[in-house]
Amino acid sequence: MLQIGTRTVRIGPHDALAMSLGDGVPDTRSTPCAQHVDLLLQRERLFELGGELGETFLEGLDRYCKPCVAAADADTLRTANELVAVLLTHESSHLLRDAKSLELLARMLTASRSPVSIRLTPAQRERVSHARDLLLADLANPPTVAQLARASGLNTFKLKQGFRSLYGHSIHAVYQYERMQKAWQLIESGHMDVSAAGHHVGYSNLSHFSDAFRRHFGLRPGELKRCVSRTC
Repeated sequence: MLQIGTRTVRIGPHDALAMSLGDGVPDTRSTPCAQHVDLLLQRERLFELGGELGETFLEGLDRYCKPCVAAADADTLRTANELVAVLLTHESSHLLRDAKSLELLARMLTASRSPVSIRLTPAQRERVSHARDLLLADLANPPTVAQLARASGLNTFKLKQGFRSLYGHSIHAVYQYERMQKAWQLIESGHMDVSAAGHHVGYSNLSHFSDAFRRHFGLRPGELKRCVSRTC
């Protein structure tokens, strides 16, 4: 048993616990003999590292509004034990600690993934499609999910699941894909330089735009611009 704020959570010896610190701080004194390892991440950092998996993970926490306990699979348990061993070894490098922490995070996010099982009526499909049109109408100033939900007449959960059902990706992933495609088109056509293209698709920081472009296409926008200039 684990005390979290006013809640008592039953957790087994091979379980993984996911929660928002807004729910309270776990009191591990109630289980003094248990070995555990904690990963603490800001929501923005989790989304940055986990991408769609991180977003889905956060959606689940927000939906159920309580700590989630699930049995950890063998790979997750092994990685957790390896991380504990690394943390207890004073000679271990920060790089190794970070690597094992990221591996554990990846295994937990992957294990939490579940297939979308939602059926949309024709009217709901039209509303999701309308929301997509609104999302992509101005790539530099996209509406929030809440604004899209209000405009489409769907609640946020239904809208998010509708995007996954119709387009196979989260709302953010659909937006990110389209803005990267637009940026490529603007640079390749020669209509804009790299900085202008980045601003056109909503990036005020050129470095962030360059990093996102490289993650998406495998090369930086400046490399594409030079290639186009050489007509390669």
